[in-house]
Parts: sequence; C-alpha cells; structure tokens
Amino acid sequence: MKSLLLSIAFFSTALFAFSQTFQTVRGTVYEMETNFPLAGVKIQVFTSDSTLRLLGITNGNGEFTIKNVPVGKHQIIAKFSTFEVSGQTIEVSSGKEMIVNIPMIEIISETEEVKISARICAAMLMFCAGISWVMSVILSALETLSMAPFMALTNF
Repeated sequence: MKSLLLSIAFFSTALFAFSQTFQTVRGTVYEMETNFPLAGVKIQVFTSDSTLRLLGITNGNGEFTIKNVPVGKHQIIAKFSTFEVSGQTIEVSSGKEMIVNIPMIEIISETEEVKISARICAAMLMFCAGISWVMSVILSALETLSMAPFMALTNF
C-alpha cells in the first residue's frame, strides 16, 4: 500500500512537470510609415529563460504563426534585411491565442555621388573605321561604273 501511494505521488509529480501549457502566437509585420505588410521577415520568440527559441517567417501578406509557445513572458524579434531589428516583450496566456502586430522601420542610407563613364574599345574604333573605308570603296566603284540606279540606294 505504501509503495502504491509512493508510485501515484511520483507519477502525479512527473505528469504535472511535463504538462506545461502551450499557445499559438500569430500576427502581422508591416512597414511603419506606409503600413505595407512585409513578406519574408524572420520572426524569433525567445523564452524568458532563453532555453528555447521558436522560429517563423511571414507570408506574402506579412502574417506569421508560431505554434507551441510556452505560457509566460517572452521576447519576440523581427529581422529583415533593409529594416531595423524590431522586438517587444509579449505575455502568452493559456486562455487564448496571442496576436502581435510588429511595425518595422526601414533603414535609409545615403551614398556618395556615383560617376558612370563609358570607354570605346580600340578594336571597336578600328572596326568602325574599316566599315567606313569599305563603304567609301563601294561608293567610288559605283561612281566609276556610272551605275546611277544603285547610287540612289546608297545615298548616305
């Protein structure tokens, strides 16, 4: 009888320890100035004790869903290439799904003047000069042969 009570107490404690409540965190990530939804944003949820990191990514409408988030306070962070990292503390409860809207600020950087220049290759110049020489030879030949009908076609 004593061992039965001890076994029940042990299994009850183990069941309680492993029956942590989880919830879903979902939301939208958008550009702060225009409210335009951002696709492809990496979402990370860090548990308060930093033992667990949950990942998600936004879809084409800027929406994300992260399942199996433990109940409690956590840090949620959004990262995207040309935007500042955005983060906030959330408190997930067992009663309902957590909805988070995350605004992001675009990083705008100024660059110095860019100068674009073109160079003509010497081979290209020689090619053009060759074509010009061939055309002048053809025109001279046509003048010499007095081929008037062809002269109208080659009037450059």
